[in-house]
Amino acid sequence: MTLSIPCVLMRAGTSRAPFFLHDWLPEGDEAPNQALIGAIGASDRLQLDGLGGTKRIATNDG
Repeated sequence: MTLSIPCVLMRAGTSRAPFFLHDWLPEGDEAPNQALIGAIGASDRLQLDGLGGTKRIATNDG
C-alpha cells in the first residue's frame, strides 16, 4: 500500500530528515511508526528508498 503524507525536508550539511506535523500522520497505534520507518527507508536493506543513508556499493561515486 502506498501512502502519501505531507512533510518538510530539512537539511544541515550532509544530514537530512523529514519533519511531519502530528496531524499529518495516520491514526492508530502502529500506523505512525510504520509511516516514519517508510519515510526514512529503514525497512529497505540497502536503504535505497526513503531518506536513509546508503551503503557504498549502492552509490556511483567510486
